[in-house]
Amino acid sequence: MAEMDDVREFHEIQELFDLMVDLPSEEREQLLNVRGVGGATRRRLATMLEGAELPEMDAAGVAAATHVGQRVGGFRLVQLLGAGGMGAVYLADRVGQGEPRRVAVKLMAPHAAGPDFVRRFEREQHNLAELDHPHIARLIESGISPEGAPYLAMEYVAGEHIDRYCDAQRLGVRERIGLLAQVCDAVSYAHRNLILHLDIKPSNILVTREGSVKLLDFGTSRLIAGDSLLTTAAMATPAYASPEQLRNDSLTTACDVYSLGAVLYTLLCGRRPVEDTSIIALMERVFREEEPAPLEDGITEDAAALRGATATRLRQVLRGDLSTIAARCLRSLPGQRYATVDALADDLRRYLDGREVLARPQTTTYRLSKFARRNVKALAATIAVMLVVAGTLGYAAWRQHQAVIQGERAQQMQSFLYDLFRIANSNYTGKPAATVPEFLELGVKILPDFIHDPDDLRHAQLALGESMLHDGALAPAERTLLSVRDQAKASGDSSSQAEADAFDGPLEARLGHMEQALAISQEALDLTERKVPIPALRVWAELGYAEVRENGGVPSDRSLQLLRDAVDTARRKKLSDRIVGAAQYALASDLEIRGQLDEADRLIRDDLAIYLREPYAACDQSKMYGDLGFIAGARGDVAASVPLFRKAYDGALACAGPDNNSTLVIEDFLAGAMLHSGDAPGAVRVMRDALPRWKKLGSGGTDLSNALFYTASALLANHELAEAETTARELIENVYRFSPPGSHTVGSCEKTLAEILIAEGKDEEALAHARTADTVLTATANSPAFQAQAQKMHVERLALEARLGDKGAP
Repeated sequence: MAEMDDVREFHEIQELFDLMVDLPSEEREQLLNVRGVGGATRRRLATMLEGAELPEMDAAGVAAATHVGQRVGGFRLVQLLGAGGMGAVYLADRVGQGEPRRVAVKLMAPHAAGPDFVRRFEREQHNLAELDHPHIARLIESGISPEGAPYLAMEYVAGEHIDRYCDAQRLGVRERIGLLAQVCDAVSYAHRNLILHLDIKPSNILVTREGSVKLLDFGTSRLIAGDSLLTTAAMATPAYASPEQLRNDSLTTACDVYSLGAVLYTLLCGRRPVEDTSIIALMERVFREEEPAPLEDGITEDAAALRGATATRLRQVLRGDLSTIAARCLRSLPGQRYATVDALADDLRRYLDGREVLARPQTTTYRLSKFARRNVKALAATIAVMLVVAGTLGYAAWRQHQAVIQGERAQQMQSFLYDLFRIANSNYTGKPAATVPEFLELGVKILPDFIHDPDDLRHAQLALGESMLHDGALAPAERTLLSVRDQAKASGDSSSQAEADAFDGPLEARLGHMEQALAISQEALDLTERKVPIPALRVWAELGYAEVRENGGVPSDRSLQLLRDAVDTARRKKLSDRIVGAAQYALASDLEIRGQLDEADRLIRDDLAIYLREPYAACDQSKMYGDLGFIAGARGDVAASVPLFRKAYDGALACAGPDNNSTLVIEDFLAGAMLHSGDAPGAVRVMRDALPRWKKLGSGGTDLSNALFYTASALLANHELAEAETTARELIENVYRFSPPGSHTVGSCEKTLAEILIAEGKDEEALAHARTADTVLTATANSPAFQAQAQKMHVERLALEARLGDKGAP
């Protein structure tokens, strides 16, 4: 019985020491008074705390001088990484036989290793060594030093604390949740192996340069068992410790669920669940069973900016599902939390997938809202029409009797949607179900039967035409936008005309109608400068004008300045995420061509943060990964570019399908990256699959030129010269139809044909193409990559002329 009392006393002393070791002296006294500790226990604690202060005080000096260079187990300590009252962590190297290996050695302070701790440590170290998970830092060796101090030699992880990493990268909410889901996987694995962590906090979660998490410090873990004596002696950090750890109650997996919730809270809103983390304040909250404020409360503009949002927008994102998930984790009573870490991880992934989270009451309204968000693509046309009609109701209110008009238009909307769904319904028509572009085009056709006011009709048609363009249905989008443009010009509706022009200009360029594209985009720019000073329209006009000229192969300082103005206006006027994202992407794309890769990279990552906040922006996310792939390739990191392009292609394939224009563009760039990485056969396979689908679209223009260019280049690299020449000649014919003769695009295509002819031994035929390529590329080399390309072509031309001698001279 006396032995049992000694064990309980040691548990109490150890627990109090863990809580007090980092507290100021006045708070230590307060805690002892609150807990009613006195006599011998108080004196033993004072002795232990005095012993803890010297190593902590000298962490940067005395401790380093004492232990660096010493051998602990199979390792030599080479550098002090950190120290505290519980001991110190060193960077260490393996000594003796075996491969050289760097590890982190945690050397427990002698005063922290009482007899009960040593017995438990010896019992658990084997179990800890069995943990083998990609997101857990592996225990390599453990034991007791000659001085009697337990030590752990762990896998050394070069990374950054998860909260600092997220802020440094300005990760959005979705990316932060994705990282925490990795942590949940690691903790769940440990629980299945009967191990608790009991000290989950941001500083114990590192994120590597590759974006993978590593959970550290299972050295304070406890075996899960039904032993009622297993009460807290764990060295948890109070700010992230569960109430039962602070109360010295029995330990369960619910402790780790609570800590994961506290980390989630910190990552999402930028502060800990409880701001006052003094041990006295924490203990008072525990005994009163107070729970943290809702996740969305107390967000600051600084915290929101680090998550790529405004405070208002971040509050909207966190309110609802995420607030409910965090609150479920942070319940005072363990039984009210998630039953398992897997259940928490499942709800986090449900949120990312747009499904209903199980922590929320499953009401009909809630389920329907989730269904609508998951099926946003199928409902896109309907939503666009409903928004347009709703907007037109407000627009017309000042012109007619409001109540009558609203009633009439509500009936119009109801009738319009009923007929639209009826016509698109395969069960009704007996025809295959309508695709999204077909659905949109049907909407355009029947709109005049339901919306009779010309102004309202133009607004509705514009919305549908822009949706068609976004979905890659270029021909019907062109018809719709040109129709609206003509109607608007005839009626003097400058704003509708400017909007139609802003979107139709780049569309005409993609279709290869360059003269029309130049004229229409200039018209949009003039209208928004003189007649329609609407910030959003001005941004779209600037983007369209610059895109037509830059993608046409004639980059200019004016276009670049317009793109910068568009980004500045979108940010300054706090326009929608859609407009800000489009402006930043257009500027980044132009900077990439000019070789200004660092600024382009920052803009693309800003955009990615915007799109990762939206569960249904998968296609936009794919574009961003594609541009990051382009930037990596332009920096010479081909190995990094291929997986980025593949990730972009997989995303586009999933969200838009194989025949979508955006998917095919990314597929072209994937082939180019594979080609540059030395995988010519793979690039040929990709382009042989993509090129027929490009031709099936019938768009021609610069898109088809890009596809032909990558196909010809891949065939050349794969030594399939006859097919390469046929493709290159088709490329030359197409590019001269749709691009200015002096553009960089023309120069690159002439260079490709010249190189194919040279490889076939057709030097005389190649010379004219080589000279054209040399002249054009030299004149348009406005970036380091383009300059290198021009220099290579110049050398090839000189070598060709030397081989031909006088015969080849002009």
